[in-house]
Amino acid sequence: MLNPDIIDIEDIISKNIHLHRLSSRNQIVKAMDIDLSTKPGKDILLAFYLMTSIYEGSGEIIRRDGLPVIRHLYETTTRPQHRFSETGYCLNDEETLLGLLHDLGEDFGVSFEGAMVINHSLGQVFSSPKLEEMLNLLTDRYVLAWDPILKEVQRDKPAFVPMEHTKITHILPCIKERMKRVSADDYLPKSTVDHIIDRTRDHIKKFIAGLNFLYEHKEYQVHENMSIISLDKDDLEEISILLSEAGEKMRISQAGYKSLRQEIKESALNILGSIDSIIREEKIRCIDPSLLTFNESPYLTILNKTFYLDGYVKDLAEAVKSYARKFKGGTDIGTTNPYIVKIADSTDNASNLPKDNPMSATRIFRKSRGICLASLNSFSELERYGFPTGRMRNATLYLIERLISKIGLYLDQARMDADVDTLYSRMLDRLEILLSKDMM
Repeated sequence: MLNPDIIDIEDIISKNIHLHRLSSRNQIVKAMDIDLSTKPGKDILLAFYLMTSIYEGSGEIIRRDGLPVIRHLYETTTRPQHRFSETGYCLNDEETLLGLLHDLGEDFGVSFEGAMVINHSLGQVFSSPKLEEMLNLLTDRYVLAWDPILKEVQRDKPAFVPMEHTKITHILPCIKERMKRVSADDYLPKSTVDHIIDRTRDHIKKFIAGLNFLYEHKEYQVHENMSIISLDKDDLEEISILLSEAGEKMRISQAGYKSLRQEIKESALNILGSIDSIIREEKIRCIDPSLLTFNESPYLTILNKTFYLDGYVKDLAEAVKSYARKFKGGTDIGTTNPYIVKIADSTDNASNLPKDNPMSATRIFRKSRGICLASLNSFSELERYGFPTGRMRNATLYLIERLISKIGLYLDQARMDADVDTLYSRMLDRLEILLSKDMM
């Protein structure tokens, strides 16, 4: 287990991220308990610098909740271990690597196929087809699949009718048509793949150039009381070399391109199958109209919920069950489980649940609750194959605790606010509805 003073190091790194400053190798090694004598340890250090360089180099560093996305990725991977007395689980090395990289495809691929291009290139950087496979599982390809027609959906905001889903059934065939185009053999030319990779590599180059400039102008200083930054020339040169080599490995060869095209085709066909199942079995999810904000599209919300639970979460859970069927024995901590990474990701979102953004808070609650229920429903089948579920169970229970705790905290404040000003009564009602939802 980590020493208590690791928490201080973690706080320093989080502060550095907020200030757009890069922590030293020694700080990261200590905070993340990395063993640099092993390949997994070296991979984790590279992943931290790589995701930092891409986000900082692009300027796309702030999430919708106002927090730096780099901090989210960092705390997704470190919170379970640093708060072990509360969480009851840790991520293993492979899961830590996944946690640091899992948003890159979605954020920088821009599209369904673009996300898979980024994930493929990351698999190459770390010489791991397994990493690519799991990154694809953790990427919400369903929401990316219909993103090109999102504006058309948002333009149409009719009055909400609770049981009427005709609009959704009209939208789904449009998504099917796009996935059919994506699955065509001639859809994604090599030049487009190269452009996606080059755009990402440019972010890395820009970050390296920025580091060199800051170092030359002595703008990274060591705070007299707290070592906020301690980059020396050796640190700078090592980081630059690591990132430059990673950027080169991201290039996709002609053979790699053919393999990638087949993966994209199979993934598109899988989504087509899921949409057909949703239409055939009438699996359109209902939503609670009382939780909608005045500017929130009910149809968009229904589609998001349906795709998230019956597409993304279902695929992730089914993948873990597939791993379980092939399980040949091993310890819990030694068995990589991408679902645990998703739970850790959701836990960080729940821990930062926005108080003053009802739509965002409800969306996070809805997704996290779906993650928990699917996890709880999978335990019996996983255990039947002898697949270890101890960490997954503890992670799920901790996520539930964080959700209930956060909503409860806001509820107490909302009650006091509502006593003073009736304008807060709507927020009070919303929080009470969320807290009443079944979590087990």
